[in-house]
Amino acid sequence: MPEGRHFLSGLFLKSGVTLEIPKGCVVEGTTDILDYPDIHIEYAEIREPWQAIIAAVGQTNVAVVGEGEIFGNGGKFAAGTRLGRPRGMIFHKCNNVRVEGLTMRDLASWTCYFNECDGVVFRKVTVDSHANHNNDGVDIDARNVLVEDCEIDADDDGIVLKSDNPNFFVENVEVRNCEVRSCASLFKLGTASHGGFRNIRFHDCKGGKARREFIDAKTGNGFMSDYRVSVFPGSTVAPCPFGGMLVECVDGGLVEDVSFKNMTIRDCSTPIFVRAETRFNRKWGNAIPLGIPFGTGMTLRNVVFENVKATARSFTASSITGTSMIRPKDIRLCNVEIDMPGSGVHGAAELGRPVPEVEGDYPDPYMFAHRMLPACGFYIRHADNVTLENVSVNVRGEDVRPTVVCDDMKEH
Repeated sequence: MPEGRHFLSGLFLKSGVTLEIPKGCVVEGTTDILDYPDIHIEYAEIREPWQAIIAAVGQTNVAVVGEGEIFGNGGKFAAGTRLGRPRGMIFHKCNNVRVEGLTMRDLASWTCYFNECDGVVFRKVTVDSHANHNNDGVDIDARNVLVEDCEIDADDDGIVLKSDNPNFFVENVEVRNCEVRSCASLFKLGTASHGGFRNIRFHDCKGGKARREFIDAKTGNGFMSDYRVSVFPGSTVAPCPFGGMLVECVDGGLVEDVSFKNMTIRDCSTPIFVRAETRFNRKWGNAIPLGIPFGTGMTLRNVVFENVKATARSFTASSITGTSMIRPKDIRLCNVEIDMPGSGVHGAAELGRPVPEVEGDYPDPYMFAHRMLPACGFYIRHADNVTLENVSVNVRGEDVRPTVVCDDMKEH
């Protein structure tokens, strides 16, 4: 494309096509949702029309590259509803996809979505998206994926892996040398986990609070920061992520062989969150057909956090939890250092107080009745073979809660 400003709505790429957006070129999404053709995605937790500024469906060897910009005009679309807001880019059932070098700014919803693709490179992409709700940095429901050297500043989840199709496995995904800033989650597997995740590696990445956040034009309120204050005990008003590294198995799938290594997490509410449960069965009913009976073979296992440094901004401890029937197992933390704020006298109320099971609730660090949990470092329940090696929790100020609380744990 030549330099200058170009308005697009639903440009579909064909096999063998590389769209180059050079420096000085801005691709701007139009502001009428009727301009955007629908993309049919059969397995999608979000039941709605899918549209995008740039898309490819069922194609091979497609790419969008260059040093130019995609501007989503996100502020021109109604906030507070998922309907009627296009994504930046959607690649559905494609092979060998490359997105490289671009700046993607202020999309109306998710920035870039790879759905049931095989072979993806997402490299040296800059994301700065705070113009609306659901401004994820990149959503990956694909296999054989490399994400590297990206700088992401997103109002919602930064780098998030999803698994919507129970018959499609998200596997062989590597995320490296990325810096992610967010008002929600920095590095996340889930929430959607219908098929599952295998061989997922995050390493040599940094994460922290967003530089800016979405402000609702009608209310004047910050979308994430106001909500965060209401759900995280002791949380700061400043826009900081809900969670640093999250691994969720809640929809009947399998999660195994996941690692976070050489990670630096700054100023998040809760650094580590691992959760296994049966959200789908209770909350979503039969909205999405499963290839196998729900919960058959559902497992979360072999997760490693190694060489991690994190700073927390709320009293809500990190947690590794399951249910009496679905238990995370073989979870290893090695050389992990977490800096936590002291809860002072506030933590005393949690001592000896039962933590609600909340099975079926939406999985996020604040899910336990918006409580700070009885530990100042790690709360572990219904989990097997959890190993902590050279793990330290540094508390700023005073906290009467113990560093680690374990409930119904087993060792093999």
